[in-house]
Amino acid sequence: MLLDGEPLALSGDKWRISPWLLVTDDTATITAFLQMIQEGRAITLRDGNQTISLSA
Repeated sequence: MLLDGEPLALSGDKWRISPWLLVTDDTATITAFLQMIQEGRAITLRDGNQTISLSA
């Protein structure tokens, strides 16, 4: 995944990552992720046409 065209860095060891799934049940990790993306404009899939718009 890319955040505004740059690789989305998922920090910490609390993430469970597979080709089709990104999962965590750790509250602090979720909060950090939301803080990281709230200032972004778009999340896109690498080599994909799909975009999640983050702007209002």
